[in-house]
Amino acid sequence: MFSSNRGDNPDAFNLYTVDPSNGEVNQITEGFLFAGLPVISPDGSTVAFFTNDGSAFRVHAVGIDGSNPTQITDFSSAVPGWFPNSQRLVFNSDSTTEPADVPDVYAMNLDGSDLVQVIDSDSTADFQGRVSPDGSQLLFLSNRGGNVDIYVAEIDGSNIIQVTDTTADEYSADWSPDGSQILFASAASGNDDVWVMNVDGSNLVQLTDYAGLDGQCAFSPDGSQIVFVSDRGGNINLWLMNADGSNPVQLTEGSQSDIFPDW
Repeated sequence: MFSSNRGDNPDAFNLYTVDPSNGEVNQITEGFLFAGLPVISPDGSTVAFFTNDGSAFRVHAVGIDGSNPTQITDFSSAVPGWFPNSQRLVFNSDSTTEPADVPDVYAMNLDGSDLVQVIDSDSTADFQGRVSPDGSQLLFLSNRGGNVDIYVAEIDGSNIIQVTDTTADEYSADWSPDGSQILFASAASGNDDVWVMNVDGSNLVQLTDYAGLDGQCAFSPDGSQIVFVSDRGGNINLWLMNADGSNPVQLTEGSQSDIFPDW
């Protein structure tokens, strides 16, 4: 699953799927000005994503085949992630007590019930929450240390631990399927590259080393491969590589921008 402006309107981004075995692309949503950061539910049935119509950010969901598009939130909210039960979302919002554009991390059931603020800091941006595969921990990004670094907390927001501490901003961070590692992108090496490390920050490994952009990334469900965004083919497209960084191959082609992959 990914976001792209490959449709009739080059200024609009909608959601698409691509089959990694043959490169076949199918459009999933239409009519959005911007639909981004899609995440597939653990049960594989639903895609959560956020939209921006130029004035408001909202969380939406759609069936994996494009069926039953549904607006989930009616307040400022973005960058959803799933709980393991596929019935609850984590997302960031600045809609309540904090100043505009300073998000915190919230959780809510798909039907809108049980809305709770999980990470609350008035002066810093806390965003892109990702729940661990076993549901016990929350990974999120924050600038509370000066740069945007990766943090891990208990699922209720307690016991926050800073995992990275670099001079660059980390982004596109998520758990490995078994919960033992964190995959992320960072320009800590001087260029945007893909990295992986243990949950405690140990065993840090740089998986790509390219002079241009190797960025937004996600593990395959079995953990054997990684999809990532790169301009090494001349345009911003999706690429695949083995989980150890070997054998990078181009997955999508074209002059459009293919971004925000999930698997």
